[in-house]
Amino acid sequence: MEQFWLMVAIVTSIYGVYMVYMLGLVDAKWYVFFPIIAILFYYTRRRLRLALEKKESENL
Repeated sequence: MEQFWLMVAIVTSIYGVYMVYMLGLVDAKWYVFFPIIAILFYYTRRRLRLALEKKESENL
């Protein structure tokens, strides 16, 4: 699931940069918002995975 959010962040970032170039920052502000959300989901999922792995390794 981490890789999914990372890919979404990369693709939407590229598209967001393109839309900012074509429309300007004021008109394309929502295209900048989506990569930020995807990056937040990626880091949240990563932290959760690392915490679960740490907890599992302590239980063994």
